[in-house]
Amino acid sequence: MADIQYNFIQEWQFWVITCRFTDKTQYEIEPIIKVRSKSKFAEYLASLPDVLHLQPKQNSKISLAFFSDNIQPAWEDKANTEGGCMYFTLQDKLKERAQDLWEYLLAAAVSGELNNWLINDVKGNEICGVIVSPKVYNAYSFEIWTRSNNQNNQRFQAKLQEELKKLLNLESDLKIQWLSHRRKK
Repeated sequence: MADIQYNFIQEWQFWVITCRFTDKTQYEIEPIIKVRSKSKFAEYLASLPDVLHLQPKQNSKISLAFFSDNIQPAWEDKANTEGGCMYFTLQDKLKERAQDLWEYLLAAAVSGELNNWLINDVKGNEICGVIVSPKVYNAYSFEIWTRSNNQNNQRFQAKLQEELKKLLNLESDLKIQWLSHRRKK
């Protein structure tokens, strides 16, 4: 498990997202638990399933989310409507590191480290949350959601690349992309 040595800046909530694929994709978002302290965070993180056990089924998949300040992991939430997310996928040999990366992103989010990578004029906390989703063929998608449009935030992308390379022992960069929530409307 990730080394937990940080203090909370705000309240955080774990969520489970169930996506059902029928003739129309349907999402069900359920809160799991709120955490306000390092001890509760560590306790609950230890009780969650390893992300490698989150496998998509034929007609559905389950994702885990961790969001701050009662923000739901949905682009329709008012805190998310003007923002978007940086996203990337671990596949092939890297997929085995999905749990390590998930724990790292959780710790970086709750400690405020992800916020420190951003350059913006917004006062307060820019990071809304993080999501991990299983993909077909044992790949895992990671999303870092922000309140405002950070599409052109090269500092954030560069710092994320640098940290991912260190954490995952990469020789080359992962493909990190930006998706604006406005495009989803």
